Amino acid sequence: MKYHLFTTLVTSLLFTTTANATAMQATFNHLETDANARLITVEADTALRDNFTQLDKNDDGLLSRAESASDPALWSRFKHYDRDNNNKLSLSEFSQYASKQVTLN
Repeated sequence: MKYHLFTTLVTSLLFTTTANATAMQATFNHLETDANARLITVEADTALRDNFTQLDKNDDGLLSRAESASDPALWSRFKHYDRDNNNKLSLSEFSQYASKQVTLN
């Protein structure tokens, strides 16, 4: 699971556009914190939490559908990932969305 999550994050964060190599390198440099030129699970987990935190505008530790609107793919599939049907996504539910992005792309 952690390897799949790692692969998902790397793919979705670094390869969303091939036209902007500078931005991809900057993203890699931001995520790659131990200067070994590789991303490890801890770095990927941190990236996942950072992405979740950026979306969580009211800092309640959950994503509402309105907060998910800045990510159209997440917004459109919000109900699918809301496993407990509380109209909020937890970090765990959000990680399921992130892990599916590699499969869908």
